[in-house]
Amino acid sequence: MTRAIWEVNALVQLNAVDQFVVTVLLGTNTLTYGEKTLAGFVWQSVLASGIRAKSAHKLR
Repeated sequence: MTRAIWEVNALVQLNAVDQFVVTVLLGTNTLTYGEKTLAGFVWQSVLASGIRAKSAHKLR
């Protein structure tokens, strides 16, 4: 069983959404993200990201 690790798996994805929202509020999202919308940010599973729990622990 592969378990998600907050720093490796969740924070990266949440920071990407955060950066997108900031560009939307500034009105520069079309320059940075093109036609991407909030719906384009889909949660990526740990298995899809290719990082296993054991290798992620080594990053700490």
